Amino acid sequence: MSHLCACGCGTEVVTPLSPLDWRLTFDGVTITINPSIGNWSLPCRSHYVIKQGLIHWAGDWSDEQIAEGRRRDLLAKRQKQAPSSSPNPIPAPATRRGILRRLRNWLKKFSAYSIVG
Repeated sequence: MSHLCACGCGTEVVTPLSPLDWRLTFDGVTITINPSIGNWSLPCRSHYVIKQGLIHWAGDWSDEQIAEGRRRDLLAKRQKQAPSSSPNPIPAPATRRGILRRLRNWLKKFSAYSIVG
């Protein structure tokens, strides 16, 4: 999934949704993405949480905190990853793909308008 950076710099931020990365929750109206999104490699270095369709700013991290967070994420992924028991995963139902498409379109609209401090 991608969205425009919440700071307004116009950069497209790619957020990989998966149980090992970020999770998206849709309550029928708004979305929440967990955990926070830290754009440490962008010039703006924005850091925020999207909760119920609103942007909540999180604090800036030092280079040491970023390195430690990345190290923890890598370790957590290594511990959680397991070989797939099925070589051919079952595709998502068509209705789910439709919801994801609507969410993607909604995110493109909301990213420019729902910024709160």
